[in-house]
Amino acid sequence: MSKAFGRKESEANAEDGYEVFVSLLSNADAHVRIRAYHVLAASFSTSAIIPSSALSCLISSFRFLYDDADAHERGEILSVTRRLLKRLQSSAATLHKKEGMTTSAQIRKVLKSYADFSTDYYGFLKKELVPQLSYQRHILALQTFPALLQIDLPDISLKTVAAEDIFLIKALLNLVTDPFEDVRSTASGLLENISTTKRNALGDALQSADIVRKANALSSSTSRGDHADAAGRFVAISAFDSAPENKASEDVAHVSRSHETLLNNTNLLEHYLASVTGLRPTTDFPLHAMLLSIVYMLQNVQTRHGRQLVEADGLRIVAICRRIWHLVHDQLCVDSPETATNEEVEDIIGGPKDLLAYSWRALRDSRYVE
Repeated sequence: MSKAFGRKESEANAEDGYEVFVSLLSNADAHVRIRAYHVLAASFSTSAIIPSSALSCLISSFRFLYDDADAHERGEILSVTRRLLKRLQSSAATLHKKEGMTTSAQIRKVLKSYADFSTDYYGFLKKELVPQLSYQRHILALQTFPALLQIDLPDISLKTVAAEDIFLIKALLNLVTDPFEDVRSTASGLLENISTTKRNALGDALQSADIVRKANALSSSTSRGDHADAAGRFVAISAFDSAPENKASEDVAHVSRSHETLLNNTNLLEHYLASVTGLRPTTDFPLHAMLLSIVYMLQNVQTRHGRQLVEADGLRIVAICRRIWHLVHDQLCVDSPETATNEEVEDIIGGPKDLLAYSWRALRDSRYVE
């Protein structure tokens, strides 16, 4: 914990009457914890100063708030946190303006406590992303991070810190392979947000661990939906893993790199689909990962830059989707999937249920592309 919160919690909280909140925020009843959090974060003015003792109380109590299994209660906690961070930002901006007109030591002390709180909160959230913790802690920390990284204080830019924080980046990359879809989606979105910073460690982390190749290999060997989704997201993230030095060229650089990756995956899909007469889950080709990578790259290009593919590229992708339907049609429409093939397949993922699941998922992923 930083120097601003270096005093013993009991002394700091007792001095300003916040010792009762330490007890309430650690209460066994989730409703009591959330109501106490509401009260502690509330203010009639969005620019009112937040006492350092209140911030110290929160830092020492967040570990209790972030262990709630109920999705609705986690939503309430997240809502209060966003209001608190907006209040912190507004109060800091007001104080910073006053600091420009005066040299008050008290203002500088308050701003320092805000910076220390933000740094400590960042450190807490980062530790909430380690693999051994629960889904509940992972998802709430991931959902909180974007609001915290938007905080713009005079002496610190947390987004810049995050972009160069290799521990955070590795934790997020690990969560992109999480079994839960919302964890994968939120973690990959946060990585893409970090990648827009001029200096970031994401590209080095992806390349040093050879993550894209390993994820594709895992996807093809297991035929699992979460592995394919993770591999597709890694490909999309790798296409945006660095920000250009010149802001004016940002759109062109990102779109060019993403478009190049997209065309490469399109070529691979065309070549593979033209060489097979049916789709099987035992193939070495990461079909679903390739399809989902195209989905995520298209989403990135359209949401970030508002651009569409040229007509020729779009027609090629549609042709791929139609080819997939042609290849899975016989398996999905046959009355008895056991008779769909005469091949004796002893592989653990080669049974009729696996064949149907693989085919349905291929069809679904191709429809996402269209």
